Amino acid sequence: MAISNEDLQTARMIAAEIVAKLGDKYWPIFDIIDREWSDRQARFKRLEECLKHNESFLDESDTRS
Repeated sequence: MAISNEDLQTARMIAAEIVAKLGDKYWPIFDIIDREWSDRQARFKRLEECLKHNESFLDESDTRS
């Protein structure tokens, strides 16, 4: 089952609180969750940028037809 972005963000906040309250021995858990969250954000931004450029390409194609 895939983890939603919302659930991942919640897990990230909980993991950060655990590290802040219980110490660095829990850092690896936060690091894994944070890296996945950051990777997803970066992928989303890259796709968004590409799609913005594709929209203008598609608009230009429509006028050529």
